[in-house]
Amino acid sequence: NGSVAITIELPAGSKLVLNTAWTDVHADGPLGDCELNLGSGQVQLDHITGTANIEGGSAGVRIGEVKGALRYEGSSGKVWIGHAWSDIELSGASGSFDIDRAEGGVVAKAANCPIRVGRITRGQAELMNAAGGIEVGITEGTAASVDAKSTKGQVHNSLPAQDNADEF
Repeated sequence: NGSVAITIELPAGSKLVLNTAWTDVHADGPLGDCELNLGSGQVQLDHITGTANIEGGSAGVRIGEVKGALRYEGSSGKVWIGHAWSDIELSGASGSFDIDRAEGGVVAKAANCPIRVGRITRGQAELMNAAGGIEVGITEGTAASVDAKSTKGQVHNSLPAQDNADEF
């Protein structure tokens, strides 16, 4: 039972195409567009300057920052995104979706999967799960539309309603 460590050096902004059954990957520095097809393991990408399209299986995915749109589809992986500058679309059966800061729209649909958006600064959030809880924070003074539904959980809104959201 052995393992192999491979180090690859690329120019900043290089495109990453990764197809793996099981592996751990850590990328330092900025990458361009990313296409990942993962079975399992852990993937950590510090900075994506382009778009990201991820088929996740049961892999854990950590992305520090992504500038372009991000799409993730997996079965049971845990996904963490530090700062997303554009739209995010996440879907899965279980695991967890955790976004610290979203500058664009967020669509997250899952079965048994907690969904957390620490702070959305603009756009729309469509968050749905059967179980696992949903948490979303909205930056003060932001006009945002949030549609949150949980089959087995409760959705609480502690924000005052605005008569005219266009005033922001």
